[in-house]
Amino acid sequence: MQYDASLKDLLFPELLPPLFNASKTYDRVMIAAEAARLCYFRFEEGEADRQTIQSALQIVGFDRVEYFSGANEKGHAFGAVQTNGNEALLAFRGTRPIEFKDIELDLELFPTPWTEGGKAHEGFVRQFGELRGPLSEWHQRIGRRPLLVTGHSLGAGLATLCATVLKPSTLVTLGSSRVGDAEFVSLLTTTEVHRFVNCCDLITRLPKMLGYAHVGNPRYIDRNGVELVNPTQDAIGEDQSRARSDYLLRFALHLGNVPVRDGADHAPINYVSAILGEREN
Repeated sequence: MQYDASLKDLLFPELLPPLFNASKTYDRVMIAAEAARLCYFRFEEGEADRQTIQSALQIVGFDRVEYFSGANEKGHAFGAVQTNGNEALLAFRGTRPIEFKDIELDLELFPTPWTEGGKAHEGFVRQFGELRGPLSEWHQRIGRRPLLVTGHSLGAGLATLCATVLKPSTLVTLGSSRVGDAEFVSLLTTTEVHRFVNCCDLITRLPKMLGYAHVGNPRYIDRNGVELVNPTQDAIGEDQSRARSDYLLRFALHLGNVPVRDGADHAPINYVSAILGEREN
């Protein structure tokens, strides 16, 4: 799968079909990554997208899918349970830039006291509040089994908040901004965290003020879609510089593309293709 510079796939991740293939094997982190993208499918609008999600999850051994939407369409998530195992999966939908309510929530970035401790992003807290009750009830109903929580962008922020409440075994985030302060981050020290950063993705560098801190160490994906193990800041800086130069030459001036690499790298498909090991150069 080639790197995707298109504006369409940044704005509408649900237009690309599911990537799970019955002939391949996927680990838990891979499943979580694609689940974060699948959550963009518009399951609240009809049965077709629900069936698409359910069919994709069945390939990787999850069923009993349930869907959650907050009041006034603020916040969306789905949960599923392993068919022949003990784990559950919970995925949160991220920002849809064409939805004003999502942009509004992203911009409500002042820290507000969080119920579990510390302070967190006000917009994320408000949206998670719409889902918290139903998700807690679902988690109890399925037997409080080990939980894998995931999300991209805004969904990553919601997944991170959720992790402080439902105490999952694993948290996987794609393109996450900083969600809370240092005290908030300390709530997740015993959680297995996989925080993926795709090369130049601008969102992963925000907010830069107000005492925000990141959860967990980054799993950095380089310009070619390969994860670098414990890269230095100098190595990351050099990789990003080369990525931006290459993008300017190959993609930036093409009609229909995102004009800068820092935006295109936020597209869910560019995370998932790399994490699944399917990125081609």
